[in-house]
Amino acid sequence: MAKSYFEVNEQENIPAKLARLLEVFRAIRDPADRIMTLIEFAGQYLDPPASVAQRPFPAANRIRGARDPIYLWAIPDEEK
Repeated sequence: MAKSYFEVNEQENIPAKLARLLEVFRAIRDPADRIMTLIEFAGQYLDPPASVAQRPFPAANRIRGARDPIYLWAIPDEEK
């Protein structure tokens, strides 16, 4: 059986903040409400700083399959 977008194997080690976010989305059953919550959540993000990426963003960082152009960078947290 295929995993849903919000299923996580108990053995996977995910950060606590991400686990809480997944719980929020798991609790939203209505697809329209889930989309609106995701849009609200995404609205708090800005373009990455120039030290990370500059436009045009590299194709390697583009999320494949997304309807709109979405790019992702993973930056290690220096505090940990």
